[in-house]
Amino acid sequence: MANFQPSVTDPADFDVAGYQLSLPVDNARYACLYGGGPGGLRLNVVALTDTGAPTTAISLLERQASDAEGPSVRRFRVRAIREGTYSIHAQIPGGNDDYSAPLLVRVLPDRGDGRIMRTAFDASRSSLRVASHKLTSLDIQLIFGAPRGAALPDEDRKTYDIAQKWLKFQAYNQFDTLGQLVARGAIVRANMLIAKNLRLDVKDFMRTGEGVYGRAPIGNVVEGMECGTAFFDHGPNCRRDVVTHEFFHMVGVGHGEKHGDPIPEFADRALVNSVDLALNSADHLAQMVAELNGAVCDACLRPAD
Repeated sequence: MANFQPSVTDPADFDVAGYQLSLPVDNARYACLYGGGPGGLRLNVVALTDTGAPTTAISLLERQASDAEGPSVRRFRVRAIREGTYSIHAQIPGGNDDYSAPLLVRVLPDRGDGRIMRTAFDASRSSLRVASHKLTSLDIQLIFGAPRGAALPDEDRKTYDIAQKWLKFQAYNQFDTLGQLVARGAIVRANMLIAKNLRLDVKDFMRTGEGVYGRAPIGNVVEGMECGTAFFDHGPNCRRDVVTHEFFHMVGVGHGEKHGDPIPEFADRALVNSVDLALNSADHLAQMVAELNGAVCDACLRPAD
């Protein structure tokens, strides 16, 4: 027989002795299915009500198990959507016979996590619009000002310097037409990524028990965004920038690696030394957006920010 156990990476709120998982609305936790044997991958893992009917009050998403959990283990994200008591079953294909003891799932009342995440989402959208407006204004100045050798207006010069810092093109020289063309190319490409970020209509946010700031699969908008405990331990500017960062991942931006290379777990700013690498760094793009909004970069290094 199979059984469910807490995930090694996110064991929060899994009561092993009571064989149940308790979590509030707008939260998600991970549970692992062990002991399925050779046919474990064929077991149907489903969420049911207390009457045995299928339910959408909790959702299940299968994810690859971590190395610590082992290759034969199936790992599931359990997301709480509506308050109530439900259960998760591993069933033999072709019928409703359980091949595991049902895992009881108690969805507790909303404690406000969803409101905090949606507020951060709204702030992220606002900051992206401001950044896009400033980059567009700068692009217009470079088109019409550069051929005449005219200096940039003060506000556009500030925008140029911030963009140059994070996008890794050369410092401003009003007489360097070629350099400004390179800058324009980087600015236009960055603005296109900002536009893609803004167009995402992802409303699936969930709090997890992991100690991370946020997590979203690269190039995947279906699975939503997970917000870890560090997200909630910091202030609104950090949370805003985390959403911006993770949404860049959703549109396919990586961690500053060359396209085609393995994606590192974190970006190393010292290695991001070209326009192409910077445009593939969610860190660089998100911090540029933050600075274009008048914020000091790296808000997450300051817990109250």
